[in-house]
Amino acid sequence: MEPTLVPENVLDPDILAAPDWNVHCAFDYRLLDWKQGKKATTIYQLTYDAEIPDVEKVLHISVLGVSPWATKSRISTILKDGKDRDYYLKTAVGDLGRASIIGEFESMKAIQKVTPEFIAPPIAQGSMKDKPDCHFYLGQYLPIIDELVEPAFFCEQIAMLHRNSVSPNRKYGFHTVTFNGDLPQKNDYSDNWESFFTAGFRHMLDINTSRAGPSEELDALLPIFFEKVIPRLLRPLEGNIKPSLVHGDLWYGNAGVNTLEDKAVIFDPGCFYAHNEYELGNWRPERFA
Repeated sequence: MEPTLVPENVLDPDILAAPDWNVHCAFDYRLLDWKQGKKATTIYQLTYDAEIPDVEKVLHISVLGVSPWATKSRISTILKDGKDRDYYLKTAVGDLGRASIIGEFESMKAIQKVTPEFIAPPIAQGSMKDKPDCHFYLGQYLPIIDELVEPAFFCEQIAMLHRNSVSPNRKYGFHTVTFNGDLPQKNDYSDNWESFFTAGFRHMLDINTSRAGPSEELDALLPIFFEKVIPRLLRPLEGNIKPSLVHGDLWYGNAGVNTLEDKAVIFDPGCFYAHNEYELGNWRPERFA
């Protein structure tokens, strides 16, 4: 299929999909170029295998939004029993895109094991059949509105996630790379929180240098930060904490209200096992009125 240009003023198109979902789902889909970081203006035909036997027909796919590294969509279907059901689809391209999709899928599965009411259940992840460089995450769709969550349920679920999760090897880290936005996190397992945090911080500094160039002012501060600040703050905690599963990028923009149940949900995780208080840092700045 030849690419078709999308008019500049088309911000949220409905995209018709093929009905034979049980064999494959072939649809025209707007892509985003991960490397360029630009909004796509090209539609490609993509096909991927999807094992969802209850779906009778795909009605349409609506683009929910785009970022410099991913595209999010809603797939509206009719089940064999005649009921409607919607699915959530996220796509990303390239090696970074594939790693981010795998990281999100594994993160959502880990959260689901501990706090299943707190997320939209994940279903599958993989690569598009007709365009293998495009990778997808498929999950249950929930109607989520961008509102401040009700504190009691939200805090209860966060506490449950931190308290009841168990690192499989009792170490800090995660079994795969996860992402904070478009930043791959260093999740290599470590026996203690100080060493894990230090390695992760150095990793982010390396990414910053590769993207923005060196900073003499920052470099002058780093020795005392790594030699004095981190050990004095984190070393006394050893022995009094356990590795807890954290969302990893928990801020206002990655939480919302599921209107079906009027309950808080979280999404776009970049999980790893950490000190549970790591989770709270993004909530402290007064960035929202």
